[in-house]
Amino acid sequence: MRLDRSDMRKILEVLYESYPENVGTDELVAQTGLDEADIAISCIYLDEHELVAAEISQTLDSSMAESVVWAKITARGIDFIRDDGGLSAILGVVTVKLHEETIRDLLLGGVAASPAPEAEKSALREAIKKAPATAFNSVVQGLIGVAMSKGPEAVQFLANHFLGAV
Repeated sequence: MRLDRSDMRKILEVLYESYPENVGTDELVAQTGLDEADIAISCIYLDEHELVAAEISQTLDSSMAESVVWAKITARGIDFIRDDGGLSAILGVVTVKLHEETIRDLLLGGVAASPAPEAEKSALREAIKKAPATAFNSVVQGLIGVAMSKGPEAVQFLANHFLGAV
């Protein structure tokens, strides 16, 4: 028995093509070319990650081996296998929270690294340290606006981080 990503992909593809039907082990063996033990271990793993729903059976002999009676791809499995992320990409909301201390530390680090005169940096550091938490929301929004106003540089930065360099 082995756990192999390419085996899991084959199983997910067969289940995707058969959706919404359950697929029995014999059909998975026939369509993937994998043996029952590899199908079982892959389906159990995929079931634990909620990419498939599977009926798992435990043998009564001394081996105590597990086998898969049937498996069916879940909505999460479909979204995983599709290149576009499926409805999860559309419906999923990501909330990013930066605590005041994190923003404060980022700003202090940026000031320290800037080429500004030391007297100006010192005064700015003190002002940042004393600023109330409510001030950071507008500061972050303003900094994003300033960054985006840099046009090509901002777009290149976003491309490097989100697209892996363009």
